[in-house]
Amino acid sequence: MVTDYDNIGMPRGGGISDPTPKQAFRNKSILPERLVREYQNKIAFIDESSSHLKREREITILHWKLSGMKTKHIAELEGITERHVHRIISDIAKRMSEMSVVS
Repeated sequence: MVTDYDNIGMPRGGGISDPTPKQAFRNKSILPERLVREYQNKIAFIDESSSHLKREREITILHWKLSGMKTKHIAELEGITERHVHRIISDIAKRMSEMSVVS
């Protein structure tokens, strides 16, 4: 017997819910407005700067690193050493830093 979910009175989700970002960016007692703006500016800078990356490997490694993946796992997926991943990330950071000085 299959029961219709709507008709048994169960709550319905309104989408994906992750309370951490909601609390961090909406509850001023957790994170001051100044820090929220600072983080938003950093995110915007990374978004803008990452569009200038040309090599597919750099784009992929930056995406995985920003998603929170460990360097060891990135190296395994790419088939390169952890040291090479660190070097690529360092090169990306160096170029982004130079772009910020130029801006």
